[in-house]
Amino acid sequence: MKGNKYMSNREIAMELLKQVPEEKLYYIIGVIEGASIVSIFLLFSSN
Repeated sequence: MKGNKYMSNREIAMELLKQVPEEKLYYIIGVIEGASIVSIFLLFSSN
C-alpha cells in the first residue's frame, strides 16, 4: 500500500484487490454472488 493516511475506503480496497491473484478473484466473486443469492432468497421467502 502507498501508506497515505488519507486514502478512501475505495482506494484501500483497490490496492488490496491488486494483490490478489486473478484466479482467486474468480473464486471470491463466486462466493460473494452465491451468498447474495441465498440472502435474497431468504429475505423473500420469510414473508
